[in-house]
Amino acid sequence: IYHDLYVNLYTTEIALHHYRNQQTRKDQTFDSMGYIFTFLDENFSQDICLDTLAELSGYSSDHFRHLFKRKAGISPKQYIIQKRIEHAKLLLAAGDTSISHVAQSCGMSDGTQFTLLFKKYVGVTPSQFRKESKCSRMWRNGGKNEKTGSGNHGLE
Repeated sequence: IYHDLYVNLYTTEIALHHYRNQQTRKDQTFDSMGYIFTFLDENFSQDICLDTLAELSGYSSDHFRHLFKRKAGISPKQYIIQKRIEHAKLLLAAGDTSISHVAQSCGMSDGTQFTLLFKKYVGVTPSQFRKESKCSRMWRNGGKNEKTGSGNHGLE
């Protein structure tokens, strides 16, 4: 009878230990992946390779890529590209910064590569996007130019 109690207690203890380890691993995965997302959000304009991200997370490259895709729904590379495109859209809509400067600010050294990538993801070139953004802003302002405040679009 003592033997059966001992086996039952020991089995319960093993199951509890296994459960705690699983919870700890889930928490560690969440923490390391949370750190990675924060890192990418703050450093998307830098040249970041998968091996660096994997090393920061504490996982192998293959395991990291799998975990990242499971959490984000896209690959790390796609995530970085999306961040760069969103930042570019903000810069383009905000002012008259040159396309090449916007490209560099988003981590792309080649303006042609940037234009092709931007068009692929947004559907229009950066120049077209800027033009459409200005038209949209003027429409929201009742046809008045934001800089001059007049309806003649700065052609005084």
